[in-house]
Amino acid sequence: MKERNFYVALLISALVLVLSFLLNLRFLKSSVDHVVFEDVKTLKSVLVSSLHTAIKTQKEQEFYVVKNLLKAEEWLSEHPVFNYQNLRWLKEVTEISGILLFDLDLKPVGMFPPDAKIDSILAGFEHDALNQQGIYPYENDYSINLASRIGNKIAVLYVVRSDIMNRRLTAGTGELLNSLERDRKIAYLALQDTQGIWFGVKVPEDLSDLDEDPPLKKVFEGKKSYSRVVEVSGEEVLEISMPFELLGVYRGIMRLGISRTYYTSAYRGFVRNLLLLHLLLFVLVAIALSLIYSRKRLQLKLSSFDTLLSNVPLGIAIFDRDDTLIFANEEFYKILRISKGKAKEIKLNEILPDLPVLEVYVKRDTLKKLRYTAVPVFSAKDRRSATLLIVESTVMEDKIERAERIELLGEMSAQVAHEIKNPLNSISMIIQRLNSEFLIHPEMESKELLSILMRETEKIKEIVNRFVSIMAPLKINWECVDLCEMVDELLAEFLAEFRAREIDFRTVYKACPRILIDRFRFKEVLRNLIRNSIEAISQRGEIKVAIVSKAEFVDVIIGDNGVGMGREELMKAGNPFYTTKAKGLGFGLFFVRKVVEAHGGELIIKSVKNRGTVVVLRIPYGKDRRC
Repeated sequence: MKERNFYVALLISALVLVLSFLLNLRFLKSSVDHVVFEDVKTLKSVLVSSLHTAIKTQKEQEFYVVKNLLKAEEWLSEHPVFNYQNLRWLKEVTEISGILLFDLDLKPVGMFPPDAKIDSILAGFEHDALNQQGIYPYENDYSINLASRIGNKIAVLYVVRSDIMNRRLTAGTGELLNSLERDRKIAYLALQDTQGIWFGVKVPEDLSDLDEDPPLKKVFEGKKSYSRVVEVSGEEVLEISMPFELLGVYRGIMRLGISRTYYTSAYRGFVRNLLLLHLLLFVLVAIALSLIYSRKRLQLKLSSFDTLLSNVPLGIAIFDRDDTLIFANEEFYKILRISKGKAKEIKLNEILPDLPVLEVYVKRDTLKKLRYTAVPVFSAKDRRSATLLIVESTVMEDKIERAERIELLGEMSAQVAHEIKNPLNSISMIIQRLNSEFLIHPEMESKELLSILMRETEKIKEIVNRFVSIMAPLKINWECVDLCEMVDELLAEFLAEFRAREIDFRTVYKACPRILIDRFRFKEVLRNLIRNSIEAISQRGEIKVAIVSKAEFVDVIIGDNGVGMGREELMKAGNPFYTTKAKGLGFGLFFVRKVVEAHGGELIIKSVKNRGTVVVLRIPYGKDRRC
């Protein structure tokens, strides 16, 4: 039944394609005419543009020539040194053709270039007009000239007309005419009015006049396009005629003759391409129907499975009984940050070394912030045939847990601080009263003990106040900051200490973005991190600060080659009250993380014991954060 349905569908598809071919064939001729007509319209636009450019260029060249002649005359009047070097330099700078020098009796005394045609240049020159005016412009068929009396000499500066013509043709219709001459499909091109042909390419001698050709006369008078097949010089030509305007003035008609051979070959080419297209469509339909009817159920199952795996925010992979990867979705590669090529070489026991064979296994990697769940797949004989591995990121989960802990800690800290401050205030007042109301000699030990007690009480107050301020919710004061400028200001505070400890520091700015942040708090964050780097270096270390701007975020990187941290220390870094310093309180990195996350960013810490630490402050840099 399924095979019969397949052949019925194939037959219907074939009939539809044959009908489509016949219908398209019917309209093919008009389509070819339309394509040819559009090409002619394009050629007309190019021709109008070229002629307009030629006219415009001619005017510009004439103005340019006069301007250069006046400029050369002015320079020569101010610097009347007529040696060969000066004349050559003046010709090159002002782009004139040359300079002739005569005495007052018009006897040549110098020229550049040496092969100048003196007689052709002096044609039309009037000596009396020069005597009256001191400067005399004139022109002839050979050149455009400017004569000037300079001291006891007459200088004639000139531009040869052929030089101007070459420039005009280069900028105007020269290239278009050459391309039309070479184009075999163009039989002729003529711009024609009632007076005759005023512009043309490959124009045949027997081309008809407008008065002798009624259809063309209608085109000329009615300003409507017209196409026909005519015989010109013994060859059939498809002629398209259309009205022609130049610079807003009606100039007659444009007649373009297209070789009948080209037109016929174009039509046959369209038919051939149309036939090949329908044959290709038939082959594709046959292949598609074959796939649909032979693998419909399998495709449905695979489609459902692929859709499920593509949409779940989990990395899912299947390993065979030899722990070799046989399937993984895209999220698996993203979460583990490995390429597909490298993943083929990885073994399951490399990811989970202590994986049991016959039971579900769950492991959480707190350093990489991942959770692995391995589920064995059994065959009919209760033997493990494969293992399903599910990998999920715990970043959001960790953030939520940390936020909840901080919120609870904040509430507790506010209560505890309140309870501590009251007795501290009482103790402080008692000490002040003892100092003021009881007579204690300076040399007595009790005087010194009271001073120590007072200082330690104030220190406890300061710690409590700092603790409360760190635990309190942050209010970000946004302002536009140049990160490079801010880092330079901060590093200036540590210059003396860097020199004293013999620490080399470097800044690497791949970009200097202007970004909206809380200047005061962000500067305090960088101050804490640089202070940590200094304290982690015993002597003669190195600290590097880098700024890297990417599409949607900016990385501020602080690195050192100090003592570094081990795996356990790195896992606890950033937690409140955790510190590796003898006199530390464990607020530094906690404050850094809190400020960065308040900016919508991320704190990334990488460290190797006895090799150093790198801290990355990743701050969002979208359109709303740029300034």
